Amino acid sequence: MTSTLIAHCGTTKISRDELRTIPAPPATVHKPNPHCEVVQALIETLGFRHIHVVRDEYAVSSDGMKMFGALDLDYEYSDTRFSIGLRNANDKSMRLALTIGYHWRPVKSRRESIGLDCASCSVLCRMLGSPAKWALSQTVSG
Repeated sequence: MTSTLIAHCGTTKISRDELRTIPAPPATVHKPNPHCEVVQALIETLGFRHIHVVRDEYAVSSDGMKMFGALDLDYEYSDTRFSIGLRNANDKSMRLALTIGYHWRPVKSRRESIGLDCASCSVLCRMLGSPAKWALSQTVSG
């Protein structure tokens, strides 16, 4: 499973390294999170659960306030591939959110893999959402 991030007009595709160069606006009552810190927290949280990034893409708006991302993931104990869509806005135009999809690769023997079902995907959403208090939207495609 490979996700493709489509950069809408007004956004530019950038790498994770380039994402680090975009500063968050100064804090007021609202404390904006730098986009790179959001991505790093997500990748770190996934790593604690043996889920690794295989490929990632990002796009930002021309003013750097909005960020969109697509991460292809691999769970080392399963034949399941995940993709996570990510968005964040430091101008409060939209809330931080994730959407999760998965693809199960069939295997020859049932004992080789049990795959991942919708309930497991729901558990993953709760695991990722609870510590970071992120707004999650669950999308499951098989």
